[in-house]
Amino acid sequence: MTTIHIIDSWADLLGGITLSDCRNVTDPSCVGGVANVAAFARHLTRSGASVTDSPSGGTAEDIEEPYIVTPRLDRYSPFVQMHPLGWSVNRLIFVEVLQWKFFISSPALLYLSSTARGSTNGSSTISTNSSLMSDLQTDELPFLLTNVAVPPENDWYPYTKAIYFDETTHLAFLSVADSDEPLNAPQIESATGALNYIARLNKESDCDAFVDDGGGTAVALGSSWDNRTCWIPVVAFGDSENRWNNFLLAMTALENPPSLIMDIEGHDARFFTPQKYNQTWVSSYKMNSTTYRQQSIVLAEDSRTIVSVTATAIPLNELPDEFKDNIYTSHVTRMYELGQEAANKDPIVGTSTFMPIARIDQYRRCMGGECEIGNLFTDALRWYSSADVAFVSSGGLRGQGWPEGVVQMSNLWESLPFPNTLCSGTMTGVSLFKLFNYSTSVANFEVKETVSGGQLLQVSGARLRYNTKLPQGASRMVRLEIWDKNANQYAPVQRLQLYKFATDNFLCETNIPYPELLGQNFYIDGEVPGVVRDDLHQNIVADYLTQLNTTYQATIEGRLINDTTVLDAMNLVQIEGGCGQGTYWVFTQQSCKVCPNTDQVYFGKKELEFASESGSSKPVEGRFEILNNAGFPVSVGPRSFPFWVTLTVFLCNGTIPIDPIPAGVTRVLQSGEKLTVGLSISSEQLEAGTAVATGSFSVVDGGSFPGCIGNEISFDILVRVDPSRELNQIGGIRWVGWSLFMVLVFSAMFFYTWVCQHERIAVVRAMHRLFLNTVCLGIVVLGSVLIPVGFDDGAFSENICNSACASIPWISAAGLSTIFAAMYRKLGSIVGKNEDAREFRGRRVVLTFAVFFGLNASILVPWSILAPLHWDRTPLVQEEWKSYGRCSTSDTSSLAFVVMAGVLNVSGFVLICRLAYKAQQIQDRRDQFDQAKSISLALYSWIQLAVVGIPVLSLISAETTRARYFMIVALIFALCISMLLSLFIPMQMQKTMQSVRTLSLGSRFLSSFRSR
Repeated sequence: MTTIHIIDSWADLLGGITLSDCRNVTDPSCVGGVANVAAFARHLTRSGASVTDSPSGGTAEDIEEPYIVTPRLDRYSPFVQMHPLGWSVNRLIFVEVLQWKFFISSPALLYLSSTARGSTNGSSTISTNSSLMSDLQTDELPFLLTNVAVPPENDWYPYTKAIYFDETTHLAFLSVADSDEPLNAPQIESATGALNYIARLNKESDCDAFVDDGGGTAVALGSSWDNRTCWIPVVAFGDSENRWNNFLLAMTALENPPSLIMDIEGHDARFFTPQKYNQTWVSSYKMNSTTYRQQSIVLAEDSRTIVSVTATAIPLNELPDEFKDNIYTSHVTRMYELGQEAANKDPIVGTSTFMPIARIDQYRRCMGGECEIGNLFTDALRWYSSADVAFVSSGGLRGQGWPEGVVQMSNLWESLPFPNTLCSGTMTGVSLFKLFNYSTSVANFEVKETVSGGQLLQVSGARLRYNTKLPQGASRMVRLEIWDKNANQYAPVQRLQLYKFATDNFLCETNIPYPELLGQNFYIDGEVPGVVRDDLHQNIVADYLTQLNTTYQATIEGRLINDTTVLDAMNLVQIEGGCGQGTYWVFTQQSCKVCPNTDQVYFGKKELEFASESGSSKPVEGRFEILNNAGFPVSVGPRSFPFWVTLTVFLCNGTIPIDPIPAGVTRVLQSGEKLTVGLSISSEQLEAGTAVATGSFSVVDGGSFPGCIGNEISFDILVRVDPSRELNQIGGIRWVGWSLFMVLVFSAMFFYTWVCQHERIAVVRAMHRLFLNTVCLGIVVLGSVLIPVGFDDGAFSENICNSACASIPWISAAGLSTIFAAMYRKLGSIVGKNEDAREFRGRRVVLTFAVFFGLNASILVPWSILAPLHWDRTPLVQEEWKSYGRCSTSDTSSLAFVVMAGVLNVSGFVLICRLAYKAQQIQDRRDQFDQAKSISLALYSWIQLAVVGIPVLSLISAETTRARYFMIVALIFALCISMLLSLFIPMQMQKTMQSVRTLSLGSRFLSSFRSR
């Protein structure tokens, strides 16, 4: 396996804070810098090395492993700003001193072209750096930035790379940085294109093919570690947190994902220890200028696959003495020489009167109140950005001051030794008050180092009066004035007036809680959060002094005044709960506003009436109107409505649709306009009866904002809710009827099978197999009426129910005709001319069935055409919510067809009963099996069931659907099963008796035979 390393460096070029620091390797002022980075890299990239290793204690195998350094361009340090080479001194150090290969930086560098860059006001200091920009633009030190589209006319076009291919580590390095800069391209698309390009190069080099070297080791075909054309893609992500997750998900889902992603902004705690995410290793850490960062990558035998990633983080000021070798000594010496070159180039930027000491030992002049150096630095910011007010924190201001006379660039860097840049925005008077009120409330106003002394703000364009006798931590501001450029005097701050402010990036981004006070908590319309720019504060002050063309007067002007005579602190802050009577809260102005008179805004109707059904899912809809005759625009919006009312449609002047207005939100209604609102009422949760409720709209405030009186309009909503519909449907009991039908089917099949198995016994031959099977068939057909009888609109559509109703007469007629035909032919064969009871012909049965069914059809056909049965739901009188369904017809002629069909089938039944009586008289004398008696028993059972069942059925009211259905099912089942049992049970008994007689006869025969 092979190990390679990536070293990230955001270190300053010099090892000390000032230009005179870090004279040699033993100087304690050497606290960092690129020399320390290089020393750590040389020693921590040896195989098996650690921070405690001695450089002389290695072995033959303790060799230096390949590594690459990714340094950030130093743009703002005093050293870079003052060195004759300007920014180009980075190239001198990176390339000639350290042999580093490329650099990274903000994309803002791209639009600082060599022909148009530097200060807006043409500072000679910045122009000098700009004129030497071309020395930084070289092929030997390219600017690495992947997500950028550099136009050909830009000076950086030939010197910018999207990918850096490192021959030493075989890493293909990508850098994704701030996406909000003007020349940036979409980061995901840019990185995807670069990764696909790397994958294509690897494919062209056949990097996915491997051979065995004979020792069991897989080696990339056609390549080795010393001669390698396969690249390992690595991405450094340096963008905002809200873009990180999308970027990570997109990269790891690619067909050609990167092998390693380094989140150098430290957005994701999951990867503070490097972890594998899908097929990609991810490491997350926050880069800074004081920490050495190293990612050690272990590669598999194929020299492409990452096996593990280890992160190392060490403070730069903890460089072990063992690492301070000859190379380190030479680097420190060279850096000090370059620092002196910068110190010797110390341009005069202006003149001023005597500038007092700002900081020495424990003395902190600016923390005690207004200070001269604070006035200078804030005046410069206000001038440069054309702001109304400027301010900086007292904690950053220091230095020994300077005598009356010339001011050099080093004086400015000593006064503010931090590379702070401009931050500007827009804020209201109330936000300015919050800012200065916090500053004066927490400050100690002591000229010595204290915990919160640095929070005091030095100001320009404002005059603050405060009372230090008021408790610290409480409000101390008693008066706040802003310089009026037109009147050329201070004027009291106005709560909602917009003021442009200027400060530095330290207050806007870092010094808590000022970032909140300078934009994060802006709510008022027109306020613009502070935006950080690249303009260096020291250069701005230099420009300011240069353009004065006179001597700057370093004086105390009375900008910060301690007025102990005023005991009541001022307060411009209003809160929602503090709005008084007759006012309402406006969030976007953070103010309490006076409620207007809106008596002429009213509803077109004071009462709306609706009718609905309890539990109904179908909403009831209606509309109402709000008219504005107040003579001025008002804001109206829903305030209070019952839970069962939903506002659905909003129309302006009755025709123009507008967006829905949710509760608590208002819409402007111009004078003379009307707002039409549609509403929907849901009665599912309302009880039967009449529901009365009130709906209200707010007008401007309508009571929705505490403190306002009246100004709420309302109307009454009356809803008559009928009880929920009772459909009286059959429900699950229909399965009882269908189950009983299956019982009939199985019974008929059983008896049919029994007949087939015993067709040779005397009783079956006497009854005749065809007769018995025909009766079984008729019973099944007649019993199938139970199926359509169980249909209703609770489980089936109305069309299906109509078809079921129409089928009932036909099924009944077919079943009865089949049974009657079998009975008639059977009984006729017994009675007619004393024929043999066994004489039974199928042709005659079919003919008889045809006659019976034909007579029925002659009635059913016109009935089905003229007045067919259909499904009908009938409401109960005086209880309209109750109804029942049944098969009926609206045509009065249907009764005539019912009577005719009834007379026909009853007549046929009577005819068969008469034949049964005659047959019984005949068979009593000549047939030992009593065929006629069994048939008569079946017929008489039908008569008994009809005599009992029909009156009971007539007593059951139609609305008691389930009871009526159960009675019908029971009657039909009883008729069918009684027919089967009356015929077949006696036959079974006859069969059993015949078997017993045969057994007895055999026994007597055997007994007589033995006696002989």
